[in-house]
Amino acid sequence: MANEFNIKTQQNLIDYASIKENFPAATERGLDDYSAKGRDLARLLSVIPDLIPLDGTGSPEGVVTSNLSKQYIDTTANQIYFNPVVGVNTGWVAV
Repeated sequence: MANEFNIKTQQNLIDYASIKENFPAATERGLDDYSAKGRDLARLLSVIPDLIPLDGTGSPEGVVTSNLSKQYIDTTANQIYFNPVVGVNTGWVAV
């Protein structure tokens, strides 16, 4: 059975027209699902950097704004700090 799909390697199928062109037998529901999965993946990938602990030299208090990981590593003192509130630069606690 011949492959009906003509997909180039590393090709990004991000819009309706490019998906329909490469998957001519796809249903409307299938195209919508494919597009939704792409949007979900893009949202997930945009959050990943905020989950990585921050690092730097010295105390983060008043200097570093906490991200979703709520963690900071002082690389000179090998000290880990925690901040229970996202988006503020005060309230860091050494753990």
